[in-house]
Amino acid sequence: MKTTRVLGILLVAQLALALFTWWPADRSAQIARPLLALDATTITGIEIARKPVEGSEAGGLKLRRTEAGWTIDSSNGYPADAVKVEQLITQLLDLRVRAPIATRPSSHNALSVGERDYGRRVKLSAGGTERELIVGADRSNSIRVRFADEDDVYLADGISEFALADTASAYWSREFVRVPIEEIRSFTVENERGTLRVERSADGWTVADAPADTRADSEAIEKFLAEVTALTLVTPLGTEVLPEYGLGAGPRISWTLEASDQSVVDGYAVGVIEGGQAIVKSDSDRFVVQVEAANVARLGSVVAADFVRPGDSRPGERVEPGAE
Repeated sequence: MKTTRVLGILLVAQLALALFTWWPADRSAQIARPLLALDATTITGIEIARKPVEGSEAGGLKLRRTEAGWTIDSSNGYPADAVKVEQLITQLLDLRVRAPIATRPSSHNALSVGERDYGRRVKLSAGGTERELIVGADRSNSIRVRFADEDDVYLADGISEFALADTASAYWSREFVRVPIEEIRSFTVENERGTLRVERSADGWTVADAPADTRADSEAIEKFLAEVTALTLVTPLGTEVLPEYGLGAGPRISWTLEASDQSVVDGYAVGVIEGGQAIVKSDSDRFVVQVEAANVARLGSVVAADFVRPGDSRPGERVEPGAE
């Protein structure tokens, strides 16, 4: 009986020792260290890819730093928004980790940081070296992460898996054309119905070749300009102007700006419109892109009569509805 009691005490002591040895330490008491010991200025490339859906090809995002700035290599080298890329880099370099939450490969897939199951793979090129992270979701603003060539898994706060966007549209500027209407001094529209010229002077707008006994409708003109000078990027198509884009056959608009005592001339041509999107080539951008068709739809049919109201021909005057 005494021997049994002694063995029982020893067993309890062994279990207690095992629990003390393997029980995770309080993470809050551990010193946090940077996950990535990198200098932001040395980072020249970023790749982000999510686990491909079954039956689909692996995609992903590729960003590259050039002398001209960041580009999206996975979208034909289209310029990236530097602010968005630098924000991503800052978030990655700000990640801090403490002791590993797992150290065995058998835990990787269960924690969504394995070769089979994972959320994102993030590869950074810096100073001639590459570091690849395998990322899995944790709480809303934290991730599980390990280096692809290591077994240790860490918990890192400050970013979510979904903030590591792997689509190019998350890193380019949505504003393809944005022109301050108040700075436009003249504009010209060319379409199948002819050429429309509108100018602004100190007295207001003047519509060339307007029907007799009419005056410029400032409200209609400025509403039109608000549409056609605010284009939202949908997809960059590349720098080659292909015949199937139809850019030579569609309408075009050009305008003159008076900014800082200089005249600036710009504009764009419209090609094929299909499925709610229009192909556009800006005079000041080497890329052919697709934009929302709603903004350019009127360019193909607008005429001088759309910008005038009955009245005398004094430029810039506006006739209110119902006025004699």
